[in-house]
Amino acid sequence: MNKLICDLFEIRVDENTKVRSLHLKDGCSLASGSDIFLIDHSWTTNPENAAGELLNTSGLLKRMEGLFNISYNEEDIEEDDSDKQLKEEFINIVCQQAKVNSEKAKDALERHNYELVNAIDELTTEEEYSSDIMEGLKETIASQMPSDLKDKGEKKYTGPTVKQRIDRIVKYDMWKYINVYQYTVLTDGEEENIITWYFFDEVGNAIQHSSDPNVVCIPFIYNNGKENVEYSLFYPVKDISSGEVITRNKLPVVFILK
Repeated sequence: MNKLICDLFEIRVDENTKVRSLHLKDGCSLASGSDIFLIDHSWTTNPENAAGELLNTSGLLKRMEGLFNISYNEEDIEEDDSDKQLKEEFINIVCQQAKVNSEKAKDALERHNYELVNAIDELTTEEEYSSDIMEGLKETIASQMPSDLKDKGEKKYTGPTVKQRIDRIVKYDMWKYINVYQYTVLTDGEEENIITWYFFDEVGNAIQHSSDPNVVCIPFIYNNGKENVEYSLFYPVKDISSGEVITRNKLPVVFILK
């Protein structure tokens, strides 16, 4: 949230429903058409890639669950590939046992799906480690693992899997928050229409729907010469008084030609 928005607006949470809403701060007021504000987009995607991005982009799944007001018991969340602490500990162990740098240790672990003994076996020569010594590596590794990581590995998992969490978002929850814009690109003389899904950050996501809104939100694409940077603009279309909830019309405008 940028400084100007922080000075004028605040997010409030309903104690019963846990729904977030954006309000003009007490003691503040805005006149219609007086200001323009920027909203960041937390995620921009398309129908083909949404599920894959939730799976492969570090931190995205958890952030979207927060924005969509999806809550799980933290102890019942299946660890996914974003568990950096565990992977870093594995890398350190391979570095110590195989006497290699962290880059080589990481590459070997990735080739062996983070199986410690197999990664160390690949990185060591027959003279350095006999088969008898390799058999004892599991015990050595276990003694080097911090207790909290060992407990994490031994814990019986009972909550939703990562796939189930992603399915819930893609099939059910994201549709309440999704925004869409379309643009046309020209490639080799052929026009192609590109449909893009986008989601607001925490500020924009807290703006509630109304058929009689007090602000308008418009997507805005800025090209810095290297890539497109996407924002949304919002501005008051009515006078807004102290403490008033901020609303926009989330339904697209449809023009009917007769």
